[in-house]
Amino acid sequence: MALLDDINRLLRDHTGYTGDGQGSNGPLPVGDRSTARYTPNMRDLRELMKTIAQTLGDPGALQDILANSGKVFANRADAVSAGQSVLTGVLGRIATIEADHLVYRAPYQNGDDPLFDSAPYWGATDRFPRQSFVDYLDGLRSAAIRSSGALRLTNIGGTGDAITADLHPVMVDAGITDLSTSSEVEFVPVATNTAVNPSFTVAGVTYQIRNSDGGTWPANGFVVGRSYTLRRRNNVLRVASGDVTATELAKLVDRAGIQKLENVGGTENAISAAMPSGGFPATGVRVLLTPLVANTGDVTLSIDGGPAVQVRGMDGQQVPPGGLRPAQPILIERMSSPSVWRIVMDNLSKSYVDGLIQETQTDLRADVALVADQTVAIAAEIAAPFISVQGDDFIVMESDASSNALRVMRPDGQDMIMSQTFWERGADALGIGGGGSAGLSDDAIQIVSENGQSLSVGGAYVPEMNYEIAMASALPGAALMLSGLQHSDGGEVRIDGPRSRSYNMTVHASGVRQAEPHPGIITGAFPLSSMLNLHRQDHGLAMVPILTTCHGIAGVAIEDMDDDPLTGSGSTLIWDNMSFWYDEAKAVAAAAGKTLSVPYHDWLHGTSASTAPAGQYLSRLWDYQRDFRALLAAKEIGGAAIMVMGQPAGASNTSNPAVAWHCRDEVLQFCEQGGGILATAEHWYEISDNNVHPDALSTALMQETRAWAIASVEAGQRWTIHRPVVSTDEGVMTLDFATLHEDEYLVADVSKYNGEGIDQHFGFELIGGEIVASELRGRQVFLTYTGTPAQVRYAYQEQDARVFDDNRYVAPRGVLRTSKTKRSKMAPGHILVRAIPAFRINL
Repeated sequence: MALLDDINRLLRDHTGYTGDGQGSNGPLPVGDRSTARYTPNMRDLRELMKTIAQTLGDPGALQDILANSGKVFANRADAVSAGQSVLTGVLGRIATIEADHLVYRAPYQNGDDPLFDSAPYWGATDRFPRQSFVDYLDGLRSAAIRSSGALRLTNIGGTGDAITADLHPVMVDAGITDLSTSSEVEFVPVATNTAVNPSFTVAGVTYQIRNSDGGTWPANGFVVGRSYTLRRRNNVLRVASGDVTATELAKLVDRAGIQKLENVGGTENAISAAMPSGGFPATGVRVLLTPLVANTGDVTLSIDGGPAVQVRGMDGQQVPPGGLRPAQPILIERMSSPSVWRIVMDNLSKSYVDGLIQETQTDLRADVALVADQTVAIAAEIAAPFISVQGDDFIVMESDASSNALRVMRPDGQDMIMSQTFWERGADALGIGGGGSAGLSDDAIQIVSENGQSLSVGGAYVPEMNYEIAMASALPGAALMLSGLQHSDGGEVRIDGPRSRSYNMTVHASGVRQAEPHPGIITGAFPLSSMLNLHRQDHGLAMVPILTTCHGIAGVAIEDMDDDPLTGSGSTLIWDNMSFWYDEAKAVAAAAGKTLSVPYHDWLHGTSASTAPAGQYLSRLWDYQRDFRALLAAKEIGGAAIMVMGQPAGASNTSNPAVAWHCRDEVLQFCEQGGGILATAEHWYEISDNNVHPDALSTALMQETRAWAIASVEAGQRWTIHRPVVSTDEGVMTLDFATLHEDEYLVADVSKYNGEGIDQHFGFELIGGEIVASELRGRQVFLTYTGTPAQVRYAYQEQDARVFDDNRYVAPRGVLRTSKTKRSKMAPGHILVRAIPAFRINL
């Protein structure tokens, strides 16, 4: 490699380079691009050519090299004493032996310890440790690793009572072949132990397992899948951590019971008692006290004749008169500062608690009955069609004459249907009125239509998201659909579009009406259009009614979504239907005297392109966007027509290496390059068919997140999360998600997949390397690795997830999102998130 190194250095592109002693940054042979172009020295070229000739077998060149070969000096001082008259530049290299290193020096290097102040300088280019020093350092490193942290194990096997394991190859490569007297190992049992003190053979040496103080480790003490730290002491491995969690400890204390004070006596305000176990209770001890009489003033407690200590209430204040009730136990805890007994819980008797419950229920029923008696029938004031409060987790407080729920009490507070008059009055008061419903513009319409494949058509309803819930969440007039259109079979066209049929282009739209989802499926266009203005309202933005529909067909290829009959199967059905629909929308808006624009175009597509070669899907996206904007321009419909994208999730089976899923990364590229807004990463959402399709709830959450994204962009916030900037340093890779908002950071929802199909490294994988540790800090991820990775990827696992019981996610998995969340307006009780998209980065 020395000859190749000389070639790269002497024939480099730029003057500066990494390691030149001048602080330059750029590896050879290119060098530091910020420095000037490099012109090779003729003498250096002659010497290089001689070396090459000698390498090829030229005896004359070999003789010349031998005559001008470098010199080796026993120390640095001898080299300086030889002087520049002896150490001429023609020597090329010399070596000096300095302490524990052999130092190579070059005539025109002056950045590191030059021998002379003028050329030839003979500065150091490389320092190589001597073998004895290397052996010494290896010994120190191995000893430090043995003692500084838990060693990794592999091949954990054997039985629950006779465990076997090997040290991980990374440990062996570091010179660690056994456990020192203070080593720790991390152990995750694959079987529980049935006997006490099981044996553990590590790297061929057998140890006995004991608890943390050297006592007996109980039978069934190990829990399968839990992480334990074992610390060696002589020939024993003690369980240093992992044996009892805080929750389990609390249960054990609870099962053990609280000591009940005995021989309770004294007076109503100066109580005396005895501990069953004897002795004065230490700080933190809790006991059960049952007063004999009610107190009339401040209370003290003396145990076993000890000092009288004040008894305080749960708020730390003196117990008020009557605060202690006869025969009603209270739980008290000994505090240190101040030195008092504090009530932790009082009135613990079952009969007393049951009585309180009964009183509360009676009062609540009376209140509910009183409210029900005062219910006023106000249905006539509610604009048709009337939609009652939805769900079954409430008590009806008010109903109309038709028994529609108007006001209800849910577990987290009141919910109610407000009248149209209320909304209009509130809009005027808040200054958001515009003549339309709840502040909506009455002179403009925006189109946000949707194109794609089966995910755009939508998911089947579930109890948490059905037609009624979807409609109840919509703001009247905020989302619209064309009315009166028919497909080629003569049936009415709803928001899901004609799908694989054509429009009956002899039947024209009669107007617009309130958008509504399909009776059997949610349809992706509805959540986006119905929620957009509600999210705009949160930012104080202008609200404009959204006219929407779906142009997509399940399984359609992107080549069949354009107007070119020479691409794909030759079909232009989607394009022709879309063109007709936009003509109808323009005509309806003109008849109503409203302006029309297309600010966004929703895109739910990609799965059908799973086998497309690299770059093809990206190119097709740019073609589609260009053609779509040209279509709008030809129809004289304004607007930016920004594509709002979802990154394809993959499928539940991605184990076939021939299916590369380039389309997933290329959707991210498209948005990074300014083609659109990457609003959602679809791998985040649950599927319902163990394939790729979400149900109505997941569809609603995914599409409402797109509405949130659009409103955020309109409010001046960037939304697309770009792939991170990657850097490496001595086995640690840093991934900096620099495009996160300044007020957010990375969060890992580690329980998202219940540990199935994903390891502890959040969803990251290295091609050509292995991740041994991972950490989140702010907007950055740190991966400690071994090997020489050629690629880092996230949420790109190649596996078959269908084997997991009740699988609810696709095979590609990642648990990272940002800290910024928002309550769903469409799906009560659910949260919208900004999930980190999948990506691949070649290193």
